[in-house]
Amino acid sequence: NPDDKDKLSSRTLIVEDYGQFVIAMSSADDELAEFVDKNKIETEIYLPGSKFEPLRDFAHNLVESNTAEKDYYIVQFISPVRDKWLEDLKSIGAEFIQYVPNNAFFVYADSNQIHKIAQHYRVRWVGRYLPEDRISRVLRAQLQFARSEATIPENITPIEVNSDRVKLEIAIFSRADFKAVLKQIESKASAKIEESFRMPNNFFSYARVEVPLSEVEKISTLRDVFSIEAFIPPQPEDERAAQIVAGNYLSQTQLSPPGYNPQVQFGVSGQNVTVSVVDDGVSIPGNGGYYITANNTVNALSGATAGASGGHGHINASIIAGSTPFPSILDLLNYNYGLGVAPKANIINIPFLKSGYTGSYQQTANDTVSTSGVNGVKGTISNNSWGSGTNGNAYDSLAATYDSLAQDASTASTIDPILWVFSAGNSGTSGLTRPKVAKNVIAVANSENIRPELSTSANNIDDLNSSSSRGPAADTRIKPDITAPGTVITGSFAGDGS
Repeated sequence: NPDDKDKLSSRTLIVEDYGQFVIAMSSADDELAEFVDKNKIETEIYLPGSKFEPLRDFAHNLVESNTAEKDYYIVQFISPVRDKWLEDLKSIGAEFIQYVPNNAFFVYADSNQIHKIAQHYRVRWVGRYLPEDRISRVLRAQLQFARSEATIPENITPIEVNSDRVKLEIAIFSRADFKAVLKQIESKASAKIEESFRMPNNFFSYARVEVPLSEVEKISTLRDVFSIEAFIPPQPEDERAAQIVAGNYLSQTQLSPPGYNPQVQFGVSGQNVTVSVVDDGVSIPGNGGYYITANNTVNALSGATAGASGGHGHINASIIAGSTPFPSILDLLNYNYGLGVAPKANIINIPFLKSGYTGSYQQTANDTVSTSGVNGVKGTISNNSWGSGTNGNAYDSLAATYDSLAQDASTASTIDPILWVFSAGNSGTSGLTRPKVAKNVIAVANSENIRPELSTSANNIDDLNSSSSRGPAADTRIKPDITAPGTVITGSFAGDGS
């Protein structure tokens, strides 16, 4: 309130007034003791390979450049950035690329422009983006372990080494000439480009490369590389469960009677909703022709053969959209073994984890929003029960890739958003598997079903499975986002995939 502002201004310097709050400078806590609603501004800068306080730590020097050649810099402001400050600095000709915590931006500029930016009255610090900033802290630990230089933390998955070569995920600034940078990576580090795709609505594009273990650091010297991380191959992570999800239970250990019907209960049943199951394949139909059939499922194979390879994807499709309650396959208490949570929904089979699949992360997204189900409706939701190793719950380029694809999943000129749903992972206290810390995905933890006749691990819906990956995200965001039954679940059997 105005009285507090007057009182504060008489005791210390108000740096910036945002209306609902102010930024004040104080050299002693007792100066602000009577002000209860106060928080210290976070001033550390978080980069893929480093975290530092620029006015305290000396790992980064202030910008020193007299060349006209443009480069990437980090520009930090004294407080939350106002549009006017950005407009002033953009008028100099510099390119502001992406926000960086805290109160900072990646900027592409020449020496003259960056020196002008450094003189702005609201700029706190300016520094060059260095090679060591590009190698993620997780990758650094993985490389040290691969080279027998150090042990590796239990919450980080080791990088795979084959014939002294490793696979990396490279994020490349989108403003750069993508093809030219890929050629530079090949030349600089004796690399083989395995996969690459542009992300037009993101500040970086993606490449997966294979390089000699000894050459990894050379890629960090390429100016247009944003970050370097390890590629970890993705791994795959009844009516009773549907009743729990719907809130139909009498206590933590007792369900409501059989008869789950979301149309009657909620007025929705999955009608005109299409969900992609990105997994190890779905058989059309499932064993016996039950639940998953040509009446509710289509293929988007991208090189893989039709059918399920292991049954993991098929049962997930059944859990989502298992349809037609066959009386002959009710359990002992008359609950239907394979009734899905949304039994009128349609499924797109995307066999991402199956041998022969040639698509990419981006391809699974594009196939979802460009493929119509039997219902004639294109996919808008993607179910992903897989993960690419653990990394201490750090937000990385893979997570950022999925955040970008959530806003536009297609390769077409249209804007086609998608809802990503991921399993949290099966790594327990070692943490979430990648990319579950992404901000625009729903990460689902694994709780117990109610099937005590089958297992003591299915007797209380409030119990979290010990293997369910724990959060929070390394940046303290709450993850996983929700919890649903994932232990002792029944559903349609895929058969042999033929």
